Amino acid sequence: MGMASLSVVTTSTAQRINELKAHQQDYEFYPTTQAQLQAVIDDMNGILDTHEFAKLKSPLRVLDIGAGDGRVLLALKDALVKRQELNLAIDLLAIEKASVHNRSYSDVGISLLGTDLYETNLISKSADIAFTSPAFSDFSTWMARVITQLDFKLLYAILPARWKDDSLLKVSLEQRGIVEAKVVLQSSFVDADRQARGSVDVVRFAFNNFEDEYKRFVEPQLQKKWSDRFKPSIGQSATCPLSAFIENELGIKQTYSETTEKFREHVEKKRIKCALGMGDKGDGTAQELKVCNDVLTELIENYERDLSKTLHEYRKIGEICPRLLQECGVEAKTLTANLKAKLSGYRNVYWELLFENLDVLTRQITKNHRQSYLNTLKNSELDFTKTNAVYVIDFAVKESNRLAEIGLIEVFKDLTSKESISRFYKSNTRVFNDEWRHNSTDAHAEKYVLDYRFVYEGYINFSSDKSKPGLVKHAQSFCNDLCVAFTLLGYGTLSYSQPLNTLQKGEPLVIYGTDPMGNRLELLQMRCYINGKRHIKFNQSVMLRLNAVVSQLLRWCRDKSEFEQETGLSIDEADWLTRNRLGISCNEILN
Repeated sequence: MGMASLSVVTTSTAQRINELKAHQQDYEFYPTTQAQLQAVIDDMNGILDTHEFAKLKSPLRVLDIGAGDGRVLLALKDALVKRQELNLAIDLLAIEKASVHNRSYSDVGISLLGTDLYETNLISKSADIAFTSPAFSDFSTWMARVITQLDFKLLYAILPARWKDDSLLKVSLEQRGIVEAKVVLQSSFVDADRQARGSVDVVRFAFNNFEDEYKRFVEPQLQKKWSDRFKPSIGQSATCPLSAFIENELGIKQTYSETTEKFREHVEKKRIKCALGMGDKGDGTAQELKVCNDVLTELIENYERDLSKTLHEYRKIGEICPRLLQECGVEAKTLTANLKAKLSGYRNVYWELLFENLDVLTRQITKNHRQSYLNTLKNSELDFTKTNAVYVIDFAVKESNRLAEIGLIEVFKDLTSKESISRFYKSNTRVFNDEWRHNSTDAHAEKYVLDYRFVYEGYINFSSDKSKPGLVKHAQSFCNDLCVAFTLLGYGTLSYSQPLNTLQKGEPLVIYGTDPMGNRLELLQMRCYINGKRHIKFNQSVMLRLNAVVSQLLRWCRDKSEFEQETGLSIDEADWLTRNRLGISCNEILN
């Protein structure tokens, strides 16, 4: 198989080293060579020819610990995708401390599991295939941590040749029950992008003895021509690092009991909110918690106290006579499951508490995108640390800004009807006919501006059920999305003239807000009727700003003068809101 493409890595090694130095970040960065990476890919493919990852219901997880610029992950994914028989989605995961590297991961589909290896709770992490190339000076401690704590099936590592004689590594391999540590390539960095002296080995660590299993299971089937019926499972005898911790640290072995007392996230969340003074208001809405360095510090300190207390309690269990625990029906399996649930449960709870207070981000996202955005954030497997929180918030800001632009365009296009369009751009060449909404051509490709007053054809405004007064949920979402658009356009302190759930047909609904100068404005007035029609009147300066911003987002115009020339509308410099002023920055949240 040919070498996987690394074309996505555009920065040279020398440039990346200089960038790391400039940011005062760890620059002991020796990119994996093509020969080393090819050895890993060839070995991995050889194993997949005879073995398989059995019972994979979720995507195949590929993790690089110390991932650098991500080239190894991308190359491994490229090689795995070429194996069509796998037919699996692939999750690329990374642990990387340097922001020079990890800030670009989300752009290439890599999820960050942690920044600093020694701050990352590896016991709660898992990977089907893991890779690491530790610094030579720290390889012993680094590998001991990875081997004893990470739940993996295959682990590849680039290690100095002296690894075979390292006592800490030997103890770790024995403790974890690693069956095989095989050198798949003897190599060096002498001719690499960044040169270094000394010999290195590319080593595969596994719980299978692949050659023996091939002779015992696969080869006989090849002779009988039914090899497609059975392949041994990769990692089928893998030990659980958490179970090993409980057995080795606590001295508790397997017995035969089961408990139904599980970790309940909602209960723990309520307890933590009370402890941090984040209780509910009398009206049932959560008190606002400003996301800043002080709050992050408080959340992180409380998280660390909860973890420390939990581990202390489990260590106390280890001080009890194992025979007494067995008599009481306490078993290692139960302790393992409960501790694992607590470790992941606390992580989820604290991330959720942080996400709940990112309202500065969520209020600039329309309803269509808000839930998927929050789910993306909540599914993070990062440990709750200050460094990881800054990374996640930075990611959340980028994602929020991206969705904000999409949402603003969607609001603009949703308001589009023949009656609502004031004029066409002079550069338009297509004919605009009465039935354009139903044409096969893309009518939205036409360039136009919206009038400040028009009638919107809604599906429904009010329920026929008299016990449910006010606007229906769909109509309320329409109003809320308009508020999202106003927020993105720079208007603040938004409010309705009356609650949406009490509005009657034909009554005026006004949305108020303040402009960037602090002046209170009537942004929009709307009357909703029983037939689904919504009579809308925008503040003319607000509509002008909306037209100008969306024209830039859709690349209909490049600058203020072109917008004025094309539309015949004149816009003040203060109201010319450029695209790069739409979003927010991480510094606006962390202050």
